[in-house]
Amino acid sequence: MDERANTVEENVEALARLSYEIALRGLGQQEASVAELRARTGTLLTAASLLATFLGALALDREGLGVLSVVALTAYGLSGILCVWILLPKPGFVFRLSGPELYEREYGVELGEVHRRLAYWIEGYAIANQRLAVRLQRGFRFAAAGLLLEAILWGLHLAGVS
Repeated sequence: MDERANTVEENVEALARLSYEIALRGLGQQEASVAELRARTGTLLTAASLLATFLGALALDREGLGVLSVVALTAYGLSGILCVWILLPKPGFVFRLSGPELYEREYGVELGEVHRRLAYWIEGYAIANQRLAVRLQRGFRFAAAGLLLEAILWGLHLAGVS
């Protein structure tokens, strides 16, 4: 019976460690996803700026300032503002744990229990991060739509459509 109790205890400890590792891996993937979104946002901002610089300047030289150009400039401005907002550091994100805090909170606790608690601790950060990440993704979609609208409007303006 004692051997079976040891096996159950080992299984519980292994499960706690596995839970911790999965949670930690998820947090790392979340951090990579946010970094990728910010990289794509920088590209989007560059594309919107190049469109405004070249197509916008050409359209304004040829056709002058019209309704389409004003709306295109507005789309560029909104896209740019959203991109900058996405690129700015967000204090709400947590992608790392505090070693000293872990030590102080968990000193003297069995390792299996520490892993179990860490899994919940990390999951709490991941849930909070996800709320902010969803807002960033929504902002990116609106910024991309602004870029598309800007390109269409500059094209229409260049084509002489009023």
